[in-house]
Amino acid sequence: MEGVAKPQCFITGTGRCGSTVLSRMLMRHPDALVLREFFSTLDARRFAAGPVDAPTLASILSADRHPVLPFLQRGGTMPEILYRLSEAQRREPGLQVPGLQLVALPYLTDDPARLYAETIEWARSQPSRRLAEHYPALFGFLRAQTGRRVAIEASATNNVDLEVFPYCRVLHVHRSGPEVVLSMAQHPFFRLMAALALDPLTAEQWAVVRARLARDEDDPLVARMAVRPSPRLDTFLAHTWTTAVARNVRMLGRLPREHVLELAFEDLLASPEATLQRVAEFFGLSPDPVWARDVATMLRPVELRLPGLEPDRQRELARLCAVGQILTGREQRERLDLLG
Repeated sequence: MEGVAKPQCFITGTGRCGSTVLSRMLMRHPDALVLREFFSTLDARRFAAGPVDAPTLASILSADRHPVLPFLQRGGTMPEILYRLSEAQRREPGLQVPGLQLVALPYLTDDPARLYAETIEWARSQPSRRLAEHYPALFGFLRAQTGRRVAIEASATNNVDLEVFPYCRVLHVHRSGPEVVLSMAQHPFFRLMAALALDPLTAEQWAVVRARLARDEDDPLVARMAVRPSPRLDTFLAHTWTTAVARNVRMLGRLPREHVLELAFEDLLASPEATLQRVAEFFGLSPDPVWARDVATMLRPVELRLPGLEPDRQRELARLCAVGQILTGREQRERLDLLG
């Protein structure tokens, strides 16, 4: 069966680590089918054990477990999401847009609704089998639809399930922990996710949100969207980053060394063409120095936020992120950078 014997390719990180810009660069390689946040929007069945029949597969691919739609309806913006809601959709109670159509497929086509419909039609024709067989076949279908050769699932966080993908290649993108925390604190959706974790909505409040029963000034989600940077937010986001790093490192340790590529975002910024060629080689993409040179122009200067903070907050962020810095080898790296 096409694709089953090939290693599935992944990009994983922690959020705000540089995986999005790297994904967009790879999307412009003629070999690469980059499935951005493919698994993130599917529900808890996405890595289910045992045989999965065609209706269940179609149902899994139709899911949306992500609270991004209510966020977008209320005027929230995410540059990572290309799908644009119409004015009617912004006002529609209980709006539903399947996660694949909302997030992953707009990167592949100008008509994500059509490709989504074709994908669901394909799923409904499949035999009953394990997801470890369904997904490679599905990626093969999408490669055929787009004329690409190598499928790469790229997510801001870890979507690598080694029970489903025991034979895979994983590129782990990481960035300085304090800088990630400060970037998350400036990103409206990460702030919302933190606010919802620190101050969850009740079932009754979620019902109000989904049915759009409240004016914006009374809407419980709008109140969470207005969260501002604070020590409590820093602590939560640093814990989120450290937990993600620890999970990634634990997963990577179970793979053969040659199936893992560690990439510091700072190296991509400093030496983009050489770094991109290394990434392309790791994923088995055709060597293409012209591609690497052209997409390197997509990078923009990144101004560090940490040096502009008060010394006490700098020290506190360093303390909160210390474990993750050690796990990614950054403690020694950044100390050497300071020494020049």
